[in-house]
Amino acid sequence: MAGAEGSGIGVARRLNVDFQLARRRIEALTDQSKVVRARALAAYVGVFDFADEQGFVDASSEEIAAEFEIGRPSWLQYRAVLEDAGLVEVEPLKGGRRRGFQLLMPSPVEGDATVT
Repeated sequence: MAGAEGSGIGVARRLNVDFQLARRRIEALTDQSKVVRARALAAYVGVFDFADEQGFVDASSEEIAAEFEIGRPSWLQYRAVLEDAGLVEVEPLKGGRRRGFQLLMPSPVEGDATVT
């Protein structure tokens, strides 16, 4: 296994991810249940293990779901929550199939709560 710098932790550090802000973004999506929001946050943290140095993930939904030991529909639901929270950007459909996605680093926007 690679050291921390080659793992998802290293990628998150290099990309300067603010996981607290990510959690607040997800928690703001009150149209989703608390369970779905919590699992989406866990998925956001976990998917860094699939990301390259720029935060791009080209693993298939099947690969990610298998790694997380969840069904593909669950992963797609969590990914949609992450998209709504502005934490991932999924490539457009090509030939009826989605391609990879980019992990986005949350940055404060108007209305985001800040920690002082």
